[in-house]
Amino acid sequence: AVYDSNTSILFINNTYYLFQRANICAGCRYIQYSTSTDLISWGDWKLLELNPPINYFKNNIYINNFFKIKNITNYIGILQINETSPRSNRDVNVSGDIKLYYSDDCIIWDYVGNIKTYKHYVDWLISGEPLIRNNMMYFLINSNQGRDAKREAPSFVYSEISYITFYSIEKNRFSFIENKECNKISTFIVKLLVIKNNKIKLNFRTYKDGFLEVLILDQNRNIVINYSYDDFDTIYENRNEFNLPLSWNYNVNVDINIKVHIQIKGTNFKIYSIEL
Repeated sequence: AVYDSNTSILFINNTYYLFQRANICAGCRYIQYSTSTDLISWGDWKLLELNPPINYFKNNIYINNFFKIKNITNYIGILQINETSPRSNRDVNVSGDIKLYYSDDCIIWDYVGNIKTYKHYVDWLISGEPLIRNNMMYFLINSNQGRDAKREAPSFVYSEISYITFYSIEKNRFSFIENKECNKISTFIVKLLVIKNNKIKLNFRTYKDGFLEVLILDQNRNIVINYSYDDFDTIYENRNEFNLPLSWNYNVNVDINIKVHIQIKGTNFKIYSIEL
């Protein structure tokens, strides 16, 4: 399985992490990793740690794609996961999900959500960082059309047409928090964070009749002076921004040197990411 697999490699804290496929049992695939400090001597293989964990005897992870994107602190993982076929992992009728994960240390990978549903043996995600251009991210894909698998002893016989294509997604918009109802206000609070660059930037979209307002709370959840909803310069409908500096009383500089919570309320919006 080590050599019959796509490969991802990441570098963190002077250590390389190499990810490849692991054959758990017949018809069941998972992802394993090994580490090295010099790309010559490698440690023992270890199975990938997913949070929450999945039952790898009932799920098939055939393709992995782990990568780092500039200006994003976390490492990103995209895994194609489907239920293990009772007949064979080569069952062309099996469907699954392309799932999004992230990690701070390349060891524990936390689940974010599904990106899309795919048909097994039709879409194959190719490893590597996305191509980024004009606020779009492009992932190269090896797609198979008209694939037909027939059981003929002693092996399978395939008939297929393959070509390279791509998936595209707006930059840094893998997942989002959403409010779809204009007559109901949603509110959420972000965990304690440090504002590192004296600015808070928002990647978001608002729709017709939508709005967003933001306040800042200290660790005891008291409003920080001059950073209330009343002080915030409200974001109104039909905005689509990838990196908008937020402002209070028309000032984008946030001079706060303590850990804070960011609290956001609004209607008819999608928020993709917050940069501090």
